[in-house]
Amino acid sequence: MQSSYEGAPMTPPQATPPSPPPAAPLRSGGLSRALSVIAVIASIAAIAVAFTVPGPQGSTGATGAQGSTGAIGAAGPQGSNGTNGTNGNNGATGPQGQTGATGPTGPTGPTGPAGPGTLMAYGNSSYAWSVYAYNYCDRVLSQNISITVPGPGTIVVQDIAQFSVYHWNGRVDSGSLYIENQTGGCVNNAWTSYSMVQSDAASGSFTFTMPVQRVFHVTAAGTYQYYLDVYAQYALFITFGGASVNYSSWVAVFYPS
Repeated sequence: MQSSYEGAPMTPPQATPPSPPPAAPLRSGGLSRALSVIAVIASIAAIAVAFTVPGPQGSTGATGAQGSTGAIGAAGPQGSNGTNGTNGNNGATGPQGQTGATGPTGPTGPTGPAGPGTLMAYGNSSYAWSVYAYNYCDRVLSQNISITVPGPGTIVVQDIAQFSVYHWNGRVDSGSLYIENQTGGCVNNAWTSYSMVQSDAASGSFTFTMPVQRVFHVTAAGTYQYYLDVYAQYALFITFGGASVNYSSWVAVFYPS
């Protein structure tokens, strides 16, 4: 093996430069003040860095309990009223629909009770009733009326009858009409209707239209019937039929008490 220094050029020795003059030694008091100033500056710098450079974010703490509800604040000022909107126009009226078909007539309901006001019944008969009984009260059975009332009150009965009698000159011929109930009997009173042919009148048939009425007081509800009675006095009752009642027109009115 060849030595590492074999064949290497030899470096000539160089001259040593002169040493600088030694620095003047610092005094121990001045050095202490310099170090104190540097320490203060370093502390200020560290504090500045601590305030300007944020540290790492810490973990989120647990949620605290909900606080109590605060007091209600004072009401705010009332706002101004808004302007009314404009009414819209009415739409046009549509055409009228067609009339529907008439429904069937329903059944007739029951008759209601009689009201508290007046009631009226009426009727007529054109049946001629011959009176053959001389000086005798005859009930004209074909001429009567009935009325049903709801309670006590007054019944006013009116009838207009046509009475005919055959007269013979020289005597008085007459006829009287009465409105009676079941217990009547041609009793003359203020309600009697009377007709007469004087004795000097010529012989022949005479006809009279005779109104007659009567007032009855009833004490209870029910149906009441009234008849026409006739009392005739005439001469020729056998040959000519004497007298007759030809027709009657009745009206009965009930007034509750």
